[in-house]
Amino acid sequence: CCVDPLKSRSTSGTITITNSVGTIIANNMALTAGQLLYVNVPAGPYTISGKLSGGTTVGPITVNVPAGEVVRQDLVLDAP
Repeated sequence: CCVDPLKSRSTSGTITITNSVGTIIANNMALTAGQLLYVNVPAGPYTISGKLSGGTTVGPITVNVPAGEVVRQDLVLDAP
């Protein structure tokens, strides 16, 4: 169907995910350029942050995962 424009321009780095009480779900999970991270979690709010390979941080952002739903959240660096 469609080409994902963000996946083709993604960079390597690390991702950290915590739940609403501060429990770490993924801690500095290393990703290569173009790789997506899939994490199965129960419904609820999660905080996602990342560090790009050059050291730039992105996030934190909060995403809510509804019961029985699949949620996609991209970390995007807004550059002028």
